[in-house]
Amino acid sequence: MVIICFSDYPIQSVKEVTKRFMELPRLPDFVKGKGSYVYSTTGEGYHNIAILEAEDTKAKEAFDAITKAYLHFLDVPGYSYDIRVCYKAGEAIALMA
Repeated sequence: MVIICFSDYPIQSVKEVTKRFMELPRLPDFVKGKGSYVYSTTGEGYHNIAILEAEDTKAKEAFDAITKAYLHFLDVPGYSYDIRVCYKAGEAIALMA
């Protein structure tokens, strides 16, 4: 299972987001990081995309651990996040059949 996480925050919150990120405990070993990317948009701030992977048998535990990490940022001014569980195309088709 692939989990793609999006987060956005204004330029004014960069220091606080960085501070909190450095304080986060590591995710469990069964959650594998596949890449983390950051880009900025003039007038909007920063946008992060994190791509994570976990075995299907650990789906709930992985989602819970990731959500708990993102909740650490919830009271940062202007911070928002979105966590999406994604399936491979073949898996999604099988679910719809």
